[in-house]
Amino acid sequence: MSPTAVLEEAVRDAHKCDKEIQLYNEQIDTLQKEIEEAERSLERSSYDCRQLVVAQQTLRNELDRYHRVIENEGNRSHQGCAAKPRLKGLPRTF
Repeated sequence: MSPTAVLEEAVRDAHKCDKEIQLYNEQIDTLQKEIEEAERSLERSSYDCRQLVVAQQTLRNELDRYHRVIENEGNRSHQGCAAKPRLKGLPRTF
């Protein structure tokens, strides 16, 4: 093989490598964009989850408050019934 042929083959190989490198760089750019979008999506999801946790805790607190109100009303109602004297002549389950 002549020195010129060897040089031409080396140039062809270099061009082929350049094209492969360009394709790899394009793939890297695409993957970086996908990663950035995934990170943004993850951040939005994390924010939404934090908001749901706050809302869930608020609802639990409200439910606990309602339970206490119902329990207190039940206690008052029960105490009120026990304190009333029964009128003669009326059945116990009036």
